[in-house]
Amino acid sequence: MDLIFGWKNRLRLGSGLVLFAYVFTHLLNHSLGIVSLDLLESSRKLFIGFWRFPAIHPILFFATSIHIILTLSSILSRKTLKMSQGEFLQFFSGLAIPQLLIGHIAVTVAMNEMLGVDDSYTHLFLVYGSFFTAIDVTLLLIVWAHGCFGLYFWLRYKPWFIRYSNLFLVIVSIFPVLSIMGIISAQKEAFLLSQDPEWLEEFLLTLPEKVEKIKEYSLQVGTGASLVFNSIIFSLFVFRLFFLRSQNKKKTIKVHYPNGKISIVSPGTTILEASKLAKLPHANVCGGRGRCSTCRVHIESGLEELDSPSEEETAVLARISAPKSVRLACQAIPKSDIYIEPLLPTNATAIDAIRQSRYIYGTEKEIVILFADLRGFTTFTEQMLPYDVVFILNSYFQQVGSEIEKAGGKIDKLMGDGLMAIFGLDTNLTEASNQAVIAVQNMSEQLVHLNERLQKELPEPLRMGIGIHSGVVILGTFGNSTTPTAIGDAVNTASRLESATKEYSCEVIVSENVAKYSLADFSGFEKHTISVRGKTESVNVYLIPFGRDLKISKIETTLN
Repeated sequence: MDLIFGWKNRLRLGSGLVLFAYVFTHLLNHSLGIVSLDLLESSRKLFIGFWRFPAIHPILFFATSIHIILTLSSILSRKTLKMSQGEFLQFFSGLAIPQLLIGHIAVTVAMNEMLGVDDSYTHLFLVYGSFFTAIDVTLLLIVWAHGCFGLYFWLRYKPWFIRYSNLFLVIVSIFPVLSIMGIISAQKEAFLLSQDPEWLEEFLLTLPEKVEKIKEYSLQVGTGASLVFNSIIFSLFVFRLFFLRSQNKKKTIKVHYPNGKISIVSPGTTILEASKLAKLPHANVCGGRGRCSTCRVHIESGLEELDSPSEEETAVLARISAPKSVRLACQAIPKSDIYIEPLLPTNATAIDAIRQSRYIYGTEKEIVILFADLRGFTTFTEQMLPYDVVFILNSYFQQVGSEIEKAGGKIDKLMGDGLMAIFGLDTNLTEASNQAVIAVQNMSEQLVHLNERLQKELPEPLRMGIGIHSGVVILGTFGNSTTPTAIGDAVNTASRLESATKEYSCEVIVSENVAKYSLADFSGFEKHTISVRGKTESVNVYLIPFGRDLKISKIETTLN
């Protein structure tokens, strides 16, 4: 079943891209009518020559048929027809296309096969008049809009699409306008030519005697075929209605939500459909196609009863680094009672589908934590204007923050006149320890330069205290933040070491955990044992008078 589901998606996408290419070249052909009718006819020969080529024409016919069938089957198989505005427009534009397409085919086939004349634009303009123009333009615009919706729904989860989305909008807006202008301009030129009696006489010789009867017949065929198509669609939806009613009598599965609400559904219903049937808001940007991941849920109970994720679902879950307990609600079909918790807010957007952190679900990792705080800055602020306070703090954070990031660290949070940084998100503990030591040495040097630059604004030089410690922490993203935050005992210890710099009158305190992994030489610094509030074990540390005293030449050589 997973294999079939995957191929259905690929066939639907592939057939849609073939049809979009056909419409794109059709619009491009139309737009040349702005220049002249002759250029429109000349380019049409290239267009027809390609798409009616024996090896290509069957592909176009197959793509059209398979796309209609797969789209209808996906709609009819849904437990609920609740959908977003974009999905609604795409769905109903898709239903309108076959009806207009039938009429268009009937007209062109009548010209080519029944009348035995080339179905050129000149013949179509003068035989069918404005009717053909209206049908042709309407059909192309609806197909173009339908295709653009499909492209958008497919591409909007790509990280690069955000950068080029405005260009995409410009392109998809320009081509229909140029196409309409071209077809109207060419039609006017054809009508002007028909005013010439000699030209019109030569043109009428190219038409058979029964042209009016065949024209009427082709229009009747188009209307009749459209009615047959509508009857089939109506019958399918009636069948769907009765089938779902019979299925609803078999409601045996309960989907439990965190707020205590329950959705009771029949077998074969996805978790997302269960939410919609119970009228419970549930994020689903892609409309349940298994692309965006915004409908993902945490399975609290009943995970073992779910089938393994399909190839497509596995790829999406891997993209967001989801643990095994997370599934896509639009793909997971419970077989028995299940307890779930949606992981994204109901107003999630396509941006939320792209902007994913691998720490969103929480993970444990051994990293290095750095706390830095300005000494006595609160006393400074009592003598300064608010503007001066903000200016000095911004200057300080810009300088030290830049050194932290250049060394490979991340600013976790700013706290008044202090900050917390973490090292080792993407590296091992050895490299993280070296990065932290390099950052401290450069921060200390930058503070000297900052004091020199602000000596006229400061009553006395700025001083800071820095504590560095390593340990296992929990990394996760909380609230609306997209950057990971560290929590755990090691964080508290690093904060305690930063505070201890006041007691020991030094600028930096480095724990032995960090020192033993770092390539810096700590042998010349005083060693102490510090007790940490809430911990029974003490921490061995090195007292560094100034961060710039650290010997880092060996580190730089190794890292380079």
